Amino acid sequence: MYLAKALLPVGLLCLLLTGPSRAQAQYYDRASPFLGRWLIGLGLGHGWVDGDIHQVIPGFQVNLYAQRTVARAFDVHIDLGAAQLSGQALDPMHNVRPNPALNGSYNPGFAYDTAQAVYPNFRLRGGDLSLSGRLQLSRLFSREGQENWDFFIGAGAGAQFYRTRTDAYDEEAGTLYPYDDVSGSTPAEVRQALVLMRDGTYETIAERDIVNSTFVEGFTINSTFLLSTGLRFQLGDQIGIGAEGRMLFPSDDLLDGLQWDEQGAASPDNDRIIRITLTLDFVL
Repeated sequence: MYLAKALLPVGLLCLLLTGPSRAQAQYYDRASPFLGRWLIGLGLGHGWVDGDIHQVIPGFQVNLYAQRTVARAFDVHIDLGAAQLSGQALDPMHNVRPNPALNGSYNPGFAYDTAQAVYPNFRLRGGDLSLSGRLQLSRLFSREGQENWDFFIGAGAGAQFYRTRTDAYDEEAGTLYPYDDVSGSTPAEVRQALVLMRDGTYETIAERDIVNSTFVEGFTINSTFLLSTGLRFQLGDQIGIGAEGRMLFPSDDLLDGLQWDEQGAASPDNDRIIRITLTLDFVL
């Protein structure tokens, strides 16, 4: 649902662009001129974590990719992405006892007790490396004269690597944040109060799954499954532009550093990453 809502404006814009395009027809109903050829590209866009902290802070992501057409309507896609994604809870929690980043386990002397209100936050830095297949529906059902654009759906798998930190206390003052003083009648007012209160240093490593994850140089590494969809327009012989959405399903519930509710129960679902990207590519 998140992905469909985010892609709707992009899809409408792309449909408008298809009318006046005069790019060279590719005639996939005969034989693709790109069959067996590579293209390389760059993507820039917005991403966020769909997890237990629902209020996202605008984040960014960038990716490099290569793609090869191996059949008339099927491409193989290799993608290397990097991102910084953040979030800030706007509803307080009153039981952080299971969370080692907030209960003093990671920061001795900086422990919130169960009577205190806490507004969890996080900043994730990391990326992913994936291999996927893309079914080009526009080529599959195309007719001569409408092959200057592609519409695809894809699926694949890869590895997710990330490091999540949380801004747990005021590092300069050496004190816990006075979250009990946060007030506001609207989410915007609560957000503004938290922005003014926090120093934004993200000094504390967020909770990690030390049993089921692999760690390299402080980064958590887990497997991930992905789904994608998007459009691409050919602007001549060598250049293409596009827009795509991608949802990643890592085998981890701690991308946002939070997996416990106020009753001390673990969340039943893993976190997801959603990416909306504009792309520019070149045919080799």
